[in-house]
Amino acid sequence: MPQTSLEKLNSLPFDALLLMLLDYFRPALEWQAVSLSADEARGIAAALAEGRRCRSASPLVAAVAEMVETQLRLLRDRWGLDLAGALRADMSDIGPWTTTAEYIEVANIKTEAETQIVLGAALLAAAGRREYADYLIDAVECADGDSDVDAAIARRVLLELRGIDGAS
Repeated sequence: MPQTSLEKLNSLPFDALLLMLLDYFRPALEWQAVSLSADEARGIAAALAEGRRCRSASPLVAAVAEMVETQLRLLRDRWGLDLAGALRADMSDIGPWTTTAEYIEVANIKTEAETQIVLGAALLAAAGRREYADYLIDAVECADGDSDVDAAIARRVLLELRGIDGAS
């Protein structure tokens, strides 16, 4: 029986998962003047997966931390929510919106903020910034079923940080 996308994600080697996260953030990093070649990304992912500090990751870690903090401020300032509150919030509790177009715009802003926070926290926690692990716990606790990709990534990083091979 073929693997589902989530099963494939869960069975990835940890360095491949981290490389996927780096690739997700690469366009946003370029906007912050942090360039990252494919070779550099592979090297950073390998170092982080092995639990090694990687000096070349410092600008990247700082930029991703700023992105996460910006999204956390957006949730707090716009809706008075932390990550867990946003993940649990129903769109009827979020606003203001009155038209379908406004609803879609607000839903996209909320979802993008949640995704950047969780994926950024995953990368930051793997890079040794353990204070971001709480956001991973929020993602796992607030997961919407077994098909929540962000929660699966959060769970996987938490397992790896505890020394448990999340791929097995």
